[in-house]
Amino acid sequence: MNNECVDGVVEKLYESFPDIPIYTEDIEQDLAEPSFMVDFTESNQEHKLDKRYYRSMLINVHYFPSNTGNNRTEINSVFNELFEILEFINIGENLIMGKNFETHIEDDVGIFTCTYGLFFRSIPENSLFESVESDVKPKNE
Repeated sequence: MNNECVDGVVEKLYESFPDIPIYTEDIEQDLAEPSFMVDFTESNQEHKLDKRYYRSMLINVHYFPSNTGNNRTEINSVFNELFEILEFINIGENLIMGKNFETHIEDDVGIFTCTYGLFFRSIPENSLFESVESDVKPKNE
């Protein structure tokens, strides 16, 4: 589910910024600028009722600006777009709303964080009950 959340963010970024590379793995060298790096940071899961759970996932989107000299202006402009673009993402067939959006700039890299959460039902693979088939007919037949 965590990877599906990252995929949902990447999909939205690609729709809005088709010409900017998007990375999801660590970048050793040859980083293209401008570019995005989408990073799953942490996840929390809470048991609710019966087999229902609520999971929240914290995602970081790093923006590496082009080296034009106006890095902060460029980063702030991208931040403004990300607030709107990442408000809703798709996780599987579910449309999920983001919350707790935060931004900051660190070492000339823009970091946009947001949390996505959803309810899901856990169904154990090995059920305690076996399936039984029967051929029961009404008494009059």
